[in-house]
Amino acid sequence: MIRSDRWNAVYSEVERELKARLPELMKGASHRWGAMRWPADAIPPAGVRPENVAYISEDAGEIRHMFVVLTGRTIGPSRIGAAYPFVPHGTAYDVEIKEVHPRETGIEGEVTARYAGHDFRFFEPLWGVRRHHYRPGAIQRIRFAAFGHSLAAMNGAEAKPAEAAKSAEVGPPVPPPPPMELPSAVIMIGPGATSRYGVSAPILEWRGFWTGERLYYALKLRLFEGEGRSFAVDLYAGRHCFKGNFSPAAGTAVAGVMWLHGTLAD
Repeated sequence: MIRSDRWNAVYSEVERELKARLPELMKGASHRWGAMRWPADAIPPAGVRPENVAYISEDAGEIRHMFVVLTGRTIGPSRIGAAYPFVPHGTAYDVEIKEVHPRETGIEGEVTARYAGHDFRFFEPLWGVRRHHYRPGAIQRIRFAAFGHSLAAMNGAEAKPAEAAKSAEVGPPVPPPPPMELPSAVIMIGPGATSRYGVSAPILEWRGFWTGERLYYALKLRLFEGEGRSFAVDLYAGRHCFKGNFSPAAGTAVAGVMWLHGTLAD
């Protein structure tokens, strides 16, 4: 399962670009994330029944390629059961775990958490090896990141001060209004409950970085706030994901589609 909606943040032509890099990526990937026995009650994603599952990715890099590899004597050569982008070094928050949501494949799943008075869902990229470490009702530290696509700058993101009166006939000078507090909106995109959201949020800070010949942005977006706290994570996206002549700046805002993921902090 190549998650095209997630890979859109990394590649402009997902099928062609990812498949072209697959042999090189698999050759250099590490098994450091762990492995598990295949769950007896799970439905195999590749139409085969493996014996073991391994979660592998590069050992370094801002954005990594996570592969869920199926192995076993009954299936012959190893097969990729799922593939998605992965950021292991996300922003850490202590959140309340509300519920876990396993997929029928047994190798993927999501988690509902609560923070700052908000409930939200995130995808756990290391589901098979970390699912049983989640404890509903407990406060646990999770590292969060997001991938975005179909992004655009929001119009009117910055307030302009009102002009002072030009003559005494108009009255005393009018003070500039207070800085605009940009609102955030995070709306789940179905069908059904999911970790995919439509989002509009202000940029708190940003940075650009190159991977090979590709330019990527990491935009720290304030997704919501409440109870005196705010929830802000880095949203990763390639330059191709932005409409128009996008130029990021702290204090402006973006809107688009976001996929939220998080994994238990080591």
